[in-house]
Parts: sequence; C-alpha cells; structure tokens
Amino acid sequence: MIQSALGKLGFDWQVAIANLINFLIIYFLLKKFVFDKLADAILERKTKAEGNVILRNSLDEEKKSFDELKKSKEQGLKRERDLMLASANKEKKDILEVADKEAKAVHQKAILEAKDEKQKIVESVSEDIKDLSISLSQKVLAAYQENPDVEKLKSILDNPGK
Repeated sequence: MIQSALGKLGFDWQVAIANLINFLIIYFLLKKFVFDKLADAILERKTKAEGNVILRNSLDEEKKSFDELKKSKEQGLKRERDLMLASANKEKKDILEVADKEAKAVHQKAILEAKDEKQKIVESVSEDIKDLSISLSQKVLAAYQENPDVEKLKSILDNPGK
C-alpha cells in the first residue's frame, strides 16, 4: 500500500537508493578533500581575526596609556612653566627693588655732592664779593681823596672793573 501510494507519486526506491549512494560518495569525497581544508582555513581565519582583535585592544590600551602619559607630561610642563614664571617674576621684583635702592642711594649721594658744591661755590663767590668790595672801597676812597667829585665816584661805582 505504501509502495503503491509512493509509486503513484513517482517515487522509485531504486533511484532513491542510487541517489543515497551518490550522496554518500560525494559526502565522503568532500569530507576527505574539502571539509578538512575548509575547516583549517576557517580556523586559521578565526585565529587571525582573534589575533587582530587582541592587537587592536592592545593598541587601544597603549593609545590610552600614551594619552594619559601625554596629559601628565603636559600638566607637568605647565606646572614647571608656572614655577619658572613665578621664579622669574620674583627675581624681577628683587632686581627692581635692588635697583630702586641703588638709584635712591645714588640720588642721595648726588644731592649731598650738589649741596657741597653749592656751599663751595657760595663760599668762593662770598670771597670774590669780599675781595671786590674791598677793591671797590679802596678805589672809591682813593678817588675821593684825589678828587672829592661825586660824579666821578658814581662812574667808578657804575664800572667797578676800570
């Protein structure tokens, strides 16, 4: 009954057995020559892909480490630059203070020297005035004793050098 039903559908058991034998022969041939090589190629490709993933993760970690190191170095350089600027500003301030003190000392010394020079000039001029006064007085007295003319005395006073 099953045979007749399958026969009506066009099923032939001899063709089915031949197809099964052909399938098994092709399967064993593929298994012997293709499947092992294909499995090896797939395994090799999988291993290579995993190696690339590991390498990429390693590179990502190294990049992250490098970025952290770079950031750390930049912060260190910034701190060092700030310290150098602070030191330079302090040194500048100290130099300006010293220069200001020296300038004040030089100024005071110049004032004292100017006062001394002024005193010397005043003393010298006072001596010259005394000498001229004495000389003028002598000329006036001498001229008056020679000739008591007041007009002549005025001319001597107007031109004391003559």
